[in-house]
Amino acid sequence: SGTSGAAIPTVIFHGFGDACENEGMAKFTKEIADGTGAYAECIEIGSGATSSIFENFETQATEACTKVLANPNFKDVRFNTMGLSQGSLIARYIA
Repeated sequence: SGTSGAAIPTVIFHGFGDACENEGMAKFTKEIADGTGAYAECIEIGSGATSSIFENFETQATEACTKVLANPNFKDVRFNTMGLSQGSLIARYIA
């Protein structure tokens, strides 16, 4: 895969009006995992699409932090974070 050293897991956040369970996000998450050779997961905030539209951003960002910290795949390790569209703002908040 062209990477050196230990593979680093990736947390992913979807964009406005999308959801982790949607086919495109599931495929994208799998492609990131396959491409990096490491664990990758799209972290859902609230109810997905509806929450991304109607929930306060600060609430979404706080929930994202809570879910990442609770996930054993991201605990006490370096990890990549990425987001698509609005998800990139969540990813930046995490960083």
